[in-house]
Amino acid sequence: GAAGQIVGNGITLNLNGPGTTGALAQQGAGISFDQSTLNATAGTFTVAQTRTGLLATGAGSRIAASGATLTLGPASGNAFNLTAGVAEAGARLTFTGNTGITVRGGGGTGARGLRATGAGSSISMTGGTLSVTGRGAFGAFAEQGAVIELGGGAQVSTAGLQTTGTSPVGSHALFATGAQSRISGNGITVSTSGTLANAVRAEDGAMIGIVGGALSTTGAGSAVNFAAGALAASGGSVRLEGGTTVTTTGQQAHGISIQAGASATVIDSSIAASGSRSFGVHV
Repeated sequence: GAAGQIVGNGITLNLNGPGTTGALAQQGAGISFDQSTLNATAGTFTVAQTRTGLLATGAGSRIAASGATLTLGPASGNAFNLTAGVAEAGARLTFTGNTGITVRGGGGTGARGLRATGAGSSISMTGGTLSVTGRGAFGAFAEQGAVIELGGGAQVSTAGLQTTGTSPVGSHALFATGAQSRISGNGITVSTSGTLANAVRAEDGAMIGIVGGALSTTGAGSAVNFAAGALAASGGSVRLEGGTTVTTTGQQAHGISIQAGASATVIDSSIAASGSRSFGVHV
């Protein structure tokens, strides 16, 4: 309940079984996870065996981690449906003090670094590193009206091939989808490597704003699914300002791509795109 509080500072959590969660705050309760370590690196990693590092659910529920280390996924091989931190149903996660988050999916799918879902849900990360690998991996993912705020020199990176099937999805470093969903970044570094990958992607009415950041993408797009430093689609919007730089390398890898009724605002920023059929600004 709302008065519940767990202080788990300077501890180590090991998640070795399927369907496990390292720390769960619910019904308005709070958890402190400062200078602590979470490992989910052992055991089997099949499609049905999800693991979540930190989960806050319900209005007022919160988890705060400063100087923590979260590592999910094996050092080699494939893993599926791993998420380091989730805020849902009005809850909040806060990361400070150079927290380091690593999610290793290999050739598996469903790797997520931070995921905020639902109106009133939020995640903030000041400083630190967030690295996610896997097919269709996402670094920071906001959906259904949730908000993610990144700052203080935070570094976000993703790497991995696109998913398979008729609607392939690339590995996006920052991804916001759905009306009122928002990701903001101030003074951050965002990079992604892989086919069809976007450093920043906003769609279906979502918005992403970057101030004084550095965005980079390495990898090819396709004729219908572009790689891009920043991409807005289906009514989404992106805003780059304050000396933000965008660098892309690869075939059909655009600096900024604007699609399907979306919009982009670029102020005092620079764009460099290299590769066959790649454009600085693509509409």
